[in-house]
Amino acid sequence: MVQLVWLPAKGRPPGTAAFWFNPDHVIALTPRFNDAGASVTLYVRMKLQGLPEGDYWLGDFESMSDADTGWQDFLARLT
Repeated sequence: MVQLVWLPAKGRPPGTAAFWFNPDHVIALTPRFNDAGASVTLYVRMKLQGLPEGDYWLGDFESMSDADTGWQDFLARLT
């Protein structure tokens, strides 16, 4: 059975999907943290089969520790 994972939509209500993908098609993932002082924005740089590499927003967090937890949660959803 095909499993689809969603990525959140920035600026929309929580739980709103901006993008759906099949984790079996992931070629590479890299976390990108943007520490703006008051908050940390987490992006994933992702390469999927048949698509160009892109940066996708995963959320805004209060600290680097929270952002790292967000990254670990994202990875857990892929399995």
